[in-house]
Amino acid sequence: MRFKNNRNLGLWLSTFLGTLFLTTSTWALPSITPASTDNLKVYLEQIIGEQGHRHYKNTAELQRVSAWIKEQMRLFGVPCQYQNYSVNGLGYRNVVCTLTAGHADKVIVGAHYDVFGETQGADDNASGVAGVIETARILAQQKSQLVNNVEFVFYTLQE
Repeated sequence: MRFKNNRNLGLWLSTFLGTLFLTTSTWALPSITPASTDNLKVYLEQIIGEQGHRHYKNTAELQRVSAWIKEQMRLFGVPCQYQNYSVNGLGYRNVVCTLTAGHADKVIVGAHYDVFGETQGADDNASGVAGVIETARILAQQKSQLVNNVEFVFYTLQE
């Protein structure tokens, strides 16, 4: 996966890392783990894959991506569950992951992992999913300093 325009990646990353300031006490954080562009590239390659497009007709590819997302989040110590549903007899699932910091309030951060048509969907919206995953990695490392729980939602059929 090669980026023609790193500006879009930077925009998404900035948006999701802004969540740090909404969900943490900046005075309590002596150092914030920086986002990794290497991680983001790996995530994008995994999401885009080579098994076809992530549109509503290709449920096998959507299932592959959702399983990969759930496993990646598990590696960060963020438990996930599937939110299964069906449309016109086809099964789909969202991935809902919760970083529990022991507070009543929560912030929701999400991105869709499906695409419109037969495109790779790097900008729509694999880069957003990658940004949410990297945000989860960073926030999981800062869990004890969060002032809200964080729910990460990866959904399909947005398109």
